[in-house]
Amino acid sequence: MTDTLPQTDGAIHLSGLHADVEIVRDRWGIPHIRARSTADAFFAQGFVHAQDRMWHMEWDRRRAYGTTAELIGRTGVENDKLSRRLQIERSAKHDWAILNDESRAMVEAYTAGINAFIERTPVPSAEFEALGVEPAPWRPWDCLTIFKIRHVLMGVLFNKTWRLRFLLKAGADKAVTLFPAYRDGQLLIIPPDAVYHDSGAVNAVANMEAAAALLPSAGGSNNWVVDGTKTKNGKPLMAGDPHRAIDVPNVYYQNQLTCDAFDVIGVSFPGVPAFPHLGHNDRVAWAITHAQADYQDIYIERFNPADAALYRFKDEWIRAETSVERIAVLGEADEVLTVRRTLHGPVIDDGPWPNHGLSLRYTAFEPGHTFETLLPMLRSRTTEELRESQRAWVDPAQNLIIADVTGSIAYHTRGHLPIRPALNGWLPAPGWSGEYEWTGFVPFDEMPRALNPDTHWIATANNKIVGDDYPHYISADIPPGYRYERIAQMLRPLQNATADDFAAMQADRLSLFAQEFLPHLLAAWDGEPTDAGQTAALARLRGWDCRMEPDSVAATIYTATRDAMMRLLIEPLIGVEMSDEMFGNSRGAGSHASRIRTFIPGWIAQNDDRLLDASDPARASWRAVLHTALSRALAKLRTQLGDDMRTWTWGSVHRTGSLHPLSARPEIGARWNPPSADYGGDADTVQAGSYYPALGFTVGGTQCFRQIIDVGDWAQSRWVVPLGASGHPGSPHYADQVPVWAANGHVPMWYGRADVDSNAEARLALKAGA
Repeated sequence: MTDTLPQTDGAIHLSGLHADVEIVRDRWGIPHIRARSTADAFFAQGFVHAQDRMWHMEWDRRRAYGTTAELIGRTGVENDKLSRRLQIERSAKHDWAILNDESRAMVEAYTAGINAFIERTPVPSAEFEALGVEPAPWRPWDCLTIFKIRHVLMGVLFNKTWRLRFLLKAGADKAVTLFPAYRDGQLLIIPPDAVYHDSGAVNAVANMEAAAALLPSAGGSNNWVVDGTKTKNGKPLMAGDPHRAIDVPNVYYQNQLTCDAFDVIGVSFPGVPAFPHLGHNDRVAWAITHAQADYQDIYIERFNPADAALYRFKDEWIRAETSVERIAVLGEADEVLTVRRTLHGPVIDDGPWPNHGLSLRYTAFEPGHTFETLLPMLRSRTTEELRESQRAWVDPAQNLIIADVTGSIAYHTRGHLPIRPALNGWLPAPGWSGEYEWTGFVPFDEMPRALNPDTHWIATANNKIVGDDYPHYISADIPPGYRYERIAQMLRPLQNATADDFAAMQADRLSLFAQEFLPHLLAAWDGEPTDAGQTAALARLRGWDCRMEPDSVAATIYTATRDAMMRLLIEPLIGVEMSDEMFGNSRGAGSHASRIRTFIPGWIAQNDDRLLDASDPARASWRAVLHTALSRALAKLRTQLGDDMRTWTWGSVHRTGSLHPLSARPEIGARWNPPSADYGGDADTVQAGSYYPALGFTVGGTQCFRQIIDVGDWAQSRWVVPLGASGHPGSPHYADQVPVWAANGHVPMWYGRADVDSNAEARLALKAGA
């Protein structure tokens, strides 16, 4: 096998540079790039990204353009079809054409750096060697394409299409029962620590019923920041930990970029220049979480039965744009796909009725200038400058928190939010009527924001941003607020905080839902006869502190019981198939289960019988439900884990299971799967570790990056990823951060020149000139 590890010591002569660039890699293999000019800085960033992550970039590019099946066969076909339908390249090329000059220069320099690596590297990584392929030259709009494919599936489009499927199968009555809105009494982001009170203005039942009437007949992440009044050194302290699946390699890439215009350290998307999500320069720090905003609408298009290229809009038939796509499939004949596009956007699927289709209107598929925010971010000197730099940011909509060295802290919801009827948020809207169109975007200065609040802290955790009195619709699909509430509990009394305190907060595993639910479960068994296994399980639950620790047996019993209860309540209403989707990883389904669950403790306390069934002994009462759930959970755990309850620890079943993309061809990729790790927490805890109940307890989404930024002393800042800096399976830095990450630790975020130099592992000089 060829040695494909990149050269990290010595010197490399490259045409395209204006002056020499130094790249110092620290003891974790993280590159610190030192250039004189902005152009050389981005050239070097592109070169280094390609050195460590060329396969990662190639795979993302193929995902975006729908060409993975030619490498992995049949398992890639459906995603390739979706990518072809989405027509991401079309959107990226359009955005590229309208970028301003300085942004184009940034992307062109970055692209030149990538191509400089490709041109001088016959075999960029072990994956290319095993597959016998080479990366095509990088094009500037590929950077925009990578950015879009990383975000398009984070929106709510599949929530709406799944609700449509559910409604057609189960009917409106069940739909309004199973799609509640945000729970009254949970907390808002803005104003910080405010309590949400359901005013009835956003009525899930009324909106679902109204939206259903329009249909044709059937024929996660945390961040927080405190100001200097709560810290030991009198300056702001910031934490951020975005949640995603643990991709292989990891989605984020740690690096530092220094030149005459800025000195920034943070994480990048390989294939994309700059630091769009998390990082800091010498004056300002920033971090994001997903705002859970609704910026994707699905339209039901009515096509002409006599000509499938014609669709109805108002009183006329309009010809759709059509093309024929050919998808190469390894070892099989090509798949041929006809792609259509209406005035709303690409048709992403057929409708559930004859002669109908579902099209996607998405802010990122409108003409956009998101990349024009990247350079101004890096140059920002204050919280207000950084906020102002985001006026052109389109997608995704995110909770952005900011802190600067003067002591200011701020929040802003960045991104474009369309103005349209709120009914669009619940189900696909009739595309032919003309009544459900976008009429503009929420003005930048009307987006939710805060500056130096009286709480002296700001936090976000994908929870509801503002109350019902906010004049614009943001979203109907909002996760429960447990993580935010727990963060608020820890921030309120905090004094003299240091980075160590924030590290402990990121590792917090207390489940507030367990605190709500457990008393009801235990009360259901008071005075009831039990067998030996039930007695032992209840004893552990009675002594449990509701923390999802890896060594906790009670955490496993609680989780299995909670999941059994939810399945028991939901499956009779919607059937096995849709229950498997709701409790599995089917797109758009799982978020509904988590929202329903937040109401369960209240329904038990009020003896609300909406999910009960007097004719079913297992569901005739809440006591019966809780008895059945615990009994089923214990039986399942005994079958899976054996009779010795002492071995049923949460960490033994709740483990990471990340797979290399080429594991779809195990003869090639299985050897590149990173090591698995025990992990605590769940979807309700600050240390997030969600999973799919129908598929077991394997971690599905978690902290794919953690950072703590000490604005008063950059040297105290720290970070960690769940794998490593390198994307090369043979590199010592491929997965060296796994044990640190799993133990809730961090590695140093060396920023100052002296600290970087004293912890250098390798030095590479990029010399100007071939």
